[in-house]
Amino acid sequence: LLDIPVVFATVPDAYPRVVTRASYGKGVPLISHMLRLYRHLLVRPGGDTDFQMRRLEEFARGSEHPVVIFPEGHRTRDGEILRWKKGGLRTVLRARKWRVHVLTLDGLWKSLSLMEFTRNISKVECRVVEADCFEFDPQRDDVDAVILRMREAMCAKLAEMRGTSTNSDTQRGAYGAQPDIAK
Repeated sequence: LLDIPVVFATVPDAYPRVVTRASYGKGVPLISHMLRLYRHLLVRPGGDTDFQMRRLEEFARGSEHPVVIFPEGHRTRDGEILRWKKGGLRTVLRARKWRVHVLTLDGLWKSLSLMEFTRNISKVECRVVEADCFEFDPQRDDVDAVILRMREAMCAKLAEMRGTSTNSDTQRGAYGAQPDIAK
């Protein structure tokens, strides 16, 4: 969950509106307060999909602030990027024209729990790099092709940050294969 305040720090002169799980809206120090205070959109995976997608579309279309969505959800235990959940991202993109900044974060996955994070806070290193920027127009662009290019850019940037090949598990996930490591 620490990626949420990290993303906030990347947006100058405004605050982003985050699409996140409703379960984070209560009981998570700092994060829950921020989600309520700034009226972020809380969604319930597996809930009434049609209703939630309509709410998400209205949220994206009407937001005067940048909208943040994490289509990869969580990372694996070794920080690789999971297969993207594209429904919410498709809905956000189709709502209007966007300039989409694809960010890649690395390092926070090493402290998976709050206990690990607080115990190792002096050793935690997080790097945030813009993988690419896309101009998206729903009247002109193929949403699925752009989503694939976004994911490929994120995976390639992660591989570059780590000094590894894009033929690793990170890239394999771009085509729908689940990584071997469970969440």
